[in-house]
Formats: sequence, C-alpha cells, structure tokens
Amino acid sequence: AMESLTLQERDHAYEDIHGVYNPDIKMSQDFIDEKLSQFETYIVVRISRKAAYEQALLKDPDYATNPEFRLKFLHCEDFLVDVAAKRFVRYFEAKLKFWGPEYLTKKI
Repeated sequence: AMESLTLQERDHAYEDIHGVYNPDIKMSQDFIDEKLSQFETYIVVRISRKAAYEQALLKDPDYATNPEFRLKFLHCEDFLVDVAAKRFVRYFEAKLKFWGPEYLTKKI
C-alpha cells in the first residue's frame, strides 16, 4: 500500500504516524492562545468524568495546566480541541491506574 503513494504522501504518512508537527497548520501565538483557551473550556464544560485530572489539578496545578504540556496533546491531534482534551483526560486516568496517585503529576 505504501508503495503506491507518492514520496510526499509517504512523508506525510510517516510524520503523522510519529506525531510530527503538521506544517499545514499555521501557528501564530494568537492561534495557540485560542486553542489553549478552547482546550481548557472543553475540559471544564464538556468532560464530566475527569476525577484523575482533578486530582492532578489539586496536587500540582502548575503541572496539570502547563501550556507546553497541553500543546503536546493539541499537536498530537492536529489541534482538534475535543479530541486532544479527551486524550489529555484519559492520560491522567491511565497514569492513576497504572502508577498510582504519587506519580500522577510526575514525568514517567
């Protein structure tokens, strides 16, 4: 299947698989600020099951709200706020489940 793709299509597929930044998305600081704001709003308003995230927020708000950390999730999902926010909340659920509350706000 990959053999039938053009070189550019293969490069794009490779970058997509490895989570490399999508150059088609223009990222001004205003764009980033808006997406981070939408990300926060989505978590607060639209996601009801977020106990692990809320624990992390209480334990270390700087970690849980770090813009650079949140941008990783937005990049991963090509700045689709809803998908990135859901992944972010699931990330904390997985950390809590597999490593417990002591590692919820630590790099693993």
